[in-house]
Amino acid sequence: MAQCQVRAASTYAFPKGSTSVEDRRMTLEMECREPATYTAKMSSAAKGRSRVGSVAQDFLLCENHAQLVVQVDRELLEEGWATSLPEKPQFLP
Repeated sequence: MAQCQVRAASTYAFPKGSTSVEDRRMTLEMECREPATYTAKMSSAAKGRSRVGSVAQDFLLCENHAQLVVQVDRELLEEGWATSLPEKPQFLP
């Protein structure tokens, strides 16, 4: 049975500039034993560059992790960051 694959799913390199988070990174790492029920595409930033146009990677997620990824993405959007989800997580048939 498929397991969650979110292990260092996205490494966010915050942009340089007049921000208090310059040169900081945030990596989302998750692991669980529940069967995967969603697939999500996530983009990552590299070397302080924007996520726009970056390659998306597919991850299989359980329902809890799918909801967590969406929540983190929504909170980043509220803080003025770009989304890391090229599309909404899709339920696996």
